[in-house]
Amino acid sequence: MYFDEIKKIIFEKTGVGADEIVPTSHFEEDLNIGEQEFIEILEEVGETFQIDLSEYKDKAETIETIEKLVNVLSDELD
Repeated sequence: MYFDEIKKIIFEKTGVGADEIVPTSHFEEDLNIGEQEFIEILEEVGETFQIDLSEYKDKAETIETIEKLVNVLSDELD
């Protein structure tokens, strides 16, 4: 559930091909998403799920993959 929405947001924000966006994709290494783009994605994910993810903006290095972002959402929302 969370993955599909995150994938959509990444696609819309970056133009990365949908087939390249898989749970194990690294934001920087695989998708070439820099820190600023990552923050914009976090903000959009927060708005979409109506949750404050601002505490994670400085932790981009700990949320390396889409799967880790899904886990953050699961922890915060479930």
